[in-house]
Amino acid sequence: MTNQYKKDRFGFTYGDHLVVRKELYSHHGIYAGDGLVIHYSSTVKTKKNARVSETTLGNFSHGRSIHVIEHPNAVYSRHASVNRARKRLGEKEYGLLTNNCEHFVNNCIEGEHKSDQVENAHKIVNESFRFLFLDPPLLHNPLRPKRIGISPVSVVAIKHLSSFF
Repeated sequence: MTNQYKKDRFGFTYGDHLVVRKELYSHHGIYAGDGLVIHYSSTVKTKKNARVSETTLGNFSHGRSIHVIEHPNAVYSRHASVNRARKRLGEKEYGLLTNNCEHFVNNCIEGEHKSDQVENAHKIVNESFRFLFLDPPLLHNPLRPKRIGISPVSVVAIKHLSSFF
């Protein structure tokens, strides 16, 4: 069976998961063909007014390189993935940690609401928290809690709270 989807004149294939790497994060969208991308976008620096929209490759990338993430085990076909994205056009449910552009694209392609960026950030924060506050040799050092201004009671409370991370 031949692949009915081929790269177009812009160098992308209908339904591709597109990524633009920025300084601290990556921006994700789904390629809708003819130089158009469906993604969470905002006209201002804050994401307060972010909505799912269809824009040009140029508006999506802002001059940065665009990369493709492969989904060899995609649940939905490329056509179905783009249709799922189109059904969400106008949606204003953006949440940095709960419903960002990566969540959006992965949901359209895989049917999973996930963001590797959020998961990786959570791991880094969790490991940093554990290193700073919960590392056993650190807790046994009587100078450490006082030096950073944490009482022994606070250390116990932080240890308890870490079970939620």
